[in-house]
Amino acid sequence: MSETMLLGVAIGVFVMLIIGIALTIYEFHRAGSEPVKKSDKGQRPER
Repeated sequence: MSETMLLGVAIGVFVMLIIGIALTIYEFHRAGSEPVKKSDKGQRPER
């Protein structure tokens, strides 16, 4: 296992983590600014 490959894997995992956190924060902001969607989220009528 070379250092370059290890670094690439580490960066990949780090980026995925950042994207996941960003999406979670974005969803919370959307739910907070739109109270109508927040009440919808609990029921999920489409599924």
